[in-house]
Amino acid sequence: MFPVLLQIGTMKIYSYGFFIALGYISALGLGRYLARARGFDPAPFMDLAFIAIVSGVIGARALYIITEPAQFIAHPGSVFDVWNGGLVFYGGFLLAMIVCLAYGRWKKMPLLLTTDIVVTGVAFAHAFGRIGCFAAGCCHGNYCPYPWGIHNDTEFVNPALKGQPLHPVQLYESAALFALSLLLTWMVAKRKVKSGLGALTYLMGYAAIRFVMEFYRGDDDRGVVLGGTLSTSQGIALALFILGCGGILVGRFRSKNL
Repeated sequence: MFPVLLQIGTMKIYSYGFFIALGYISALGLGRYLARARGFDPAPFMDLAFIAIVSGVIGARALYIITEPAQFIAHPGSVFDVWNGGLVFYGGFLLAMIVCLAYGRWKKMPLLLTTDIVVTGVAFAHAFGRIGCFAAGCCHGNYCPYPWGIHNDTEFVNPALKGQPLHPVQLYESAALFALSLLLTWMVAKRKVKSGLGALTYLMGYAAIRFVMEFYRGDDDRGVVLGGTLSTSQGIALALFILGCGGILVGRFRSKNL
């Protein structure tokens, strides 16, 4: 693991923050490309990207604090130490989508297409973010019996897994997210589907990715639902997958009755 990417004197550039920033910049470029490909002025989408990153970080940190309150009660000053990890993606995604939809409605942007473009950028940025998680050592995997198992000696490692080879689950998820963002880019830019179906594809696609990845996670900060049957993220993923299925069924029903 390499939590510090570069150090110049006393100044440190943290890997986690670097990859988050790289993902954000890359998502900006992708959003600009998609807006132009669909014949829209990219400027409002750039504003939306800034709103999304700010609200996303707030939501992601808030959900992490909710799932691990004891840590922040003991060390309240660490609430703002996001460069060391401690962001729950679903918290950021849900808050960012609410804020972005409100902004898009206010600016009279095309709602469904805007959502398609936003989630495509989110998937792309998130793929870079998971590389940051790998570098920092957070969100790590559980025991890996295969040759590609990696050793993680950072402070984030579950004590029960210290010294054991772990699944590089962050890289598994990153690869899946890059594939999902590529699919969404093709769907949105080439107008292969009706507006709104890109967002539903993302909703269901990432829900499936996250549900599976949770089985390979080894960090303690999982939270539980349904009496411990599922992690918090699996519970949210299951709900969002069902919501996505419902959205597709409603869309097909409306199409048949037009």
